[in-house]
Amino acid sequence: MLVIVEGPTEELTLGLVFSQLFRAMGRLHFEVVHGDLLTQQRFCVTPGGNAESKRVDEWVRKGILDYLQGLSPKITWNDLACIIQITDTDAAFVPEELAPDHLVHRNEIKRGNARILARKSAFTFKKRTVPYSLYYFSQDMEDALHGIHGSELTPHKKELLARAFQQRYARDLEGFRTLLEELLPCQKFRDSWEYIFENGNSMNRASNLALAFRKANKASA
Repeated sequence: MLVIVEGPTEELTLGLVFSQLFRAMGRLHFEVVHGDLLTQQRFCVTPGGNAESKRVDEWVRKGILDYLQGLSPKITWNDLACIIQITDTDAAFVPEELAPDHLVHRNEIKRGNARILARKSAFTFKKRTVPYSLYYFSQDMEDALHGIHGSELTPHKKELLARAFQQRYARDLEGFRTLLEELLPCQKFRDSWEYIFENGNSMNRASNLALAFRKANKASA
């Protein structure tokens, strides 16, 4: 199983808990991308020499393949049971009139990319299809799990929070499940995304990550 996250504190916070809750999915790997893939525009050069925007799902898949190539010991696409990606909403889905001028373009890019990936249910490579889902923390992981905006914290403080969270919930899996259920705004995956896209909801404290564990439980039942 592969989990794609934005930064190392996500892996530190969630790694031990995920390894226990997703035990039935086999070995767990975290791909830390060190940034927000959903705010980036990437381009490829056509045979005619023109630059064309590359769809976010295409370069997410390429990033996964590159990550697998760099692992030692190496694992292959065929070894993956599923792929989960976690993003922060960063209040990026608010109406344009509510966003600061310098964030309007960023928000437009992120909203479009999030809609593409939220609708994506699988990636295919060499005729093998691996289930995929995009989940979110709102406004970010620290806000969702601790009630503190990540932008207010130093990297050191984020690391301290991550270690404290790991130590607490690695021994309290049901407490972790309960926390995520309390953060869940809707009971269905598609509805949870429509909620976060609406009005100013991406400014609210929320997460749909609980649905990942429900899905895993059904698959292992």
